[in-house]
Amino acid sequence: MPIKQFIYFLLMIAAGVLGGFLGQKFLPNFYSAIESSPNYFVTKEEKYYIQENNALKDSIQKVKSSVLGVKTVVGKKTITGSGLILTSDGLAVTLAELVPSSGKNYFFIDSQAVKGQVIKRDTDQNLALVKIEKNGLSAVGFFMLDQLKIGERIFLISQIFDAKTFLPDFSVNEGIVKSFNGEFFVKTSIIETEESLGSPIFDLEGKVLGLSYIYGSDNSITVFPIAKIKAFAGL
Repeated sequence: MPIKQFIYFLLMIAAGVLGGFLGQKFLPNFYSAIESSPNYFVTKEEKYYIQENNALKDSIQKVKSSVLGVKTVVGKKTITGSGLILTSDGLAVTLAELVPSSGKNYFFIDSQAVKGQVIKRDTDQNLALVKIEKNGLSAVGFFMLDQLKIGERIFLISQIFDAKTFLPDFSVNEGIVKSFNGEFFVKTSIIETEESLGSPIFDLEGKVLGLSYIYGSDNSITVFPIAKIKAFAGL
């Protein structure tokens, strides 16, 4: 056999031996890892859940920028709650009980103090209009109440204040629509404290149904419908 062929033959044998050795050493571990690796599948329900969570996060961020923090000092008493920015040029609404005429009012947007004053107050309707001295504010869309359904998921976002420092922060709650009567009231399953008074109530798309107030001994939230608020504000 010629030398070149003999050398080639030896190289082929060596390659085969080396390949067998490497195969015995590494392939079992490789196949074992493949067999032990879990298979991940995203079901339609999981995909919908992920999309819904993302939509809710977006809605919260959108409505959060339109929340008006309200703090009123009456003598030694401090009243706190929330409101809603209605227009980008600073028209806002809150509950009249949060801004009594005898108190000194402070307002906050995104936890930052802003200047503003009460320009209209109706204690019978328990609504008050506030004019914030700032332009370019975020205003959200309004929910069409004729599309409201029993059992619909709704959310509440409040500008809350620390009990000791009274510095503002945010809180979110959720529930469903329990009952409603046209444009007069919407009852919800949300249970809250008085800190949530005047908080915007919105749906998954970030459209506002109205402002919250507590009705009944169980601290359940009822909604001032947005139609009444728009009429009060002249919108």
